[in-house]
Amino acid sequence: QTESELQNVGFIIYKKLKEDSNWTEIASYQTDKALQGKGNSSQGSKYHFVDSDVTENQTYLYRLADCDLSGKVTLHPSIEITFVKQNLPKTFTVRNAYPNPFNPTITIKYGVPKKTRVKMEVFDLRGRKVATLVQGWQEPGWHAITWDGLNRLGKMVSSGTYIVRIKALGKIISRKIVLLK
Repeated sequence: QTESELQNVGFIIYKKLKEDSNWTEIASYQTDKALQGKGNSSQGSKYHFVDSDVTENQTYLYRLADCDLSGKVTLHPSIEITFVKQNLPKTFTVRNAYPNPFNPTITIKYGVPKKTRVKMEVFDLRGRKVATLVQGWQEPGWHAITWDGLNRLGKMVSSGTYIVRIKALGKIISRKIVLLK
């Protein structure tokens, strides 16, 4: 991400195994449109690159360079990344909320296998919405949301039974939770 750009043609990404001595160019503004610079811009820009050629539990060093209109290449410090296999859920899954009964907070864990929109709401037993805990896009993986028992107005709800409803990937899963004061 840049804050502004001055004569920026684009970026080059280099990579090497931690124990190797030679850097390899893996992406460039010349071969990847996503790395082409904005020239002269007073506004910031976001760039991204995904390296799909990695091995689990292997440590790599990455180095970014930018190139200006005169051909000058500026190398930036390297970063070290170790890739570990993520234990992604295979389906949309909601674990039991804990502690249940709760006072004053409860945690709800859920997993999504791919990037998706998630909506998590709390309802009283009459079906009235009490709070919205999550509403938006979520990355794949396991997530945990803690509810502090506050309603949409920021006031503590009364003791009783509530339903947490989570929507994702076209499915709806509900969990019963109990607040004891």
